[in-house]
Amino acid sequence: MSSYLRLTAIAFLALILCLPSIAWSGQNEDIELIQRNGPRVASIVTQVAVPGGKVDKAVHDEFWDLLPKSVQANPKSFVANLAVVKSMTYQKELWESIRLSARSGKVTKTLSYQTALLNALGNDAAGQDAARRADRMLAAAATGQPFQGSKGTQILSEETANQVLDGLNASTARLQQLLSPVWRGS
Repeated sequence: MSSYLRLTAIAFLALILCLPSIAWSGQNEDIELIQRNGPRVASIVTQVAVPGGKVDKAVHDEFWDLLPKSVQANPKSFVANLAVVKSMTYQKELWESIRLSARSGKVTKTLSYQTALLNALGNDAAGQDAARRADRMLAAAATGQPFQGSKGTQILSEETANQVLDGLNASTARLQQLLSPVWRGS
């Protein structure tokens, strides 16, 4: 497996692990419907978000049909609270920071990095562990030293970050298409 594919898989594994048990502060029947349909909704989001994922009108329609009318009436609030959206934003900020760190030879974080990290991971023990891991990634990118992750040793270069960012941007575009209540695809 190429370095790019391994890193993309790592990025999306982190993304998928951050998928929420979908919650909505609606009426009881809405909550029950979301709990019942939550696994399929999460499966659809995963299928769209993974590298090489796909979204078409049938998948889009199934996704929105699984959601209660109250969500369909106020989709912005629902979408904004999905962990996958927050996680994708964080992943993009992390990899842009890796790219900048590799380019500058010093740890460099985007202006939105810290906010995106807190929104996606929180400030609990797990979030702090993820932040420390990200700091190690940034340091490795800045120094050109290999990063030892759960999938092996990787060099976090500007080129690698560009490749991962291309994949994240493609996934973001597919997710935006899925999470828009009106199908705008071809």
